Amino acid sequence: MLLIGYLVRQETAIAALQERVEQLTRKLSRERRRASNHTLDMSVSSVTPETESESIVLNLLEELSKAAAVHSGIVLISGTGSNCQLVNPNGDVHGCGGWGHMLGDEGSGYWMSHMAIKLVYDDIDGLVKAPFDVTFIKEAMYKFFQLERRFDILDHLYRDFNKGKVAQFTSVVAEGASKHGDPLCKYVFKEAGVRLGHHINALEGKVHEQLAKSEDGLKVLCVGSVFKSWELLKEEQLETS
Repeated sequence: MLLIGYLVRQETAIAALQERVEQLTRKLSRERRRASNHTLDMSVSSVTPETESESIVLNLLEELSKAAAVHSGIVLISGTGSNCQLVNPNGDVHGCGGWGHMLGDEGSGYWMSHMAIKLVYDDIDGLVKAPFDVTFIKEAMYKFFQLERRFDILDHLYRDFNKGKVAQFTSVVAEGASKHGDPLCKYVFKEAGVRLGHHINALEGKVHEQLAKSEDGLKVLCVGSVFKSWELLKEEQLETS
């Protein structure tokens, strides 16, 4: 297992770069979708989707390195969605995640909100017993989404689905964990930390030898609003990675 020399979290830099990060990661997702149609429409771009995606990742790392002095290493992003990119000293780029909420986004704000909601519904239905009492999240969910009955959540998840709005519920879960000590809220963040750590582990075998043997260890730059709750994530993420 690789040694992670340090995790860089600079709140001021993250706040200033957040909009740029979101723009670049959204563009990366679009390029990946475009790649799936590349054989059907060769006129989409004169640049191959793979090359375009790599240039976006390099652009992202360049933006972030200005603030955090990280020129090679791993960028782990967790906001509304999640993504993890490794940039080696020789310029090679490798990724894990970034496939959107239907295929991935593990450890992201949306993923945690979805998990919290599902824990409540599965517990009430008797399908899967939640590991802890669901009362806090249930009441917070009713208030946040302005539900009058359980079935009203379907409007938010289907007819009027807004990924960003659903992801915002994570801030309520974070408050439940940090301010109220709710065990189920803490559990959601614990699981998110595990999933984010798995992203780093997935790239371990692709780390350049020069980077792996660095005296400082492998640098990991954590970016995104989810890392504002670092204290709730760090133990599981560090243990996993």
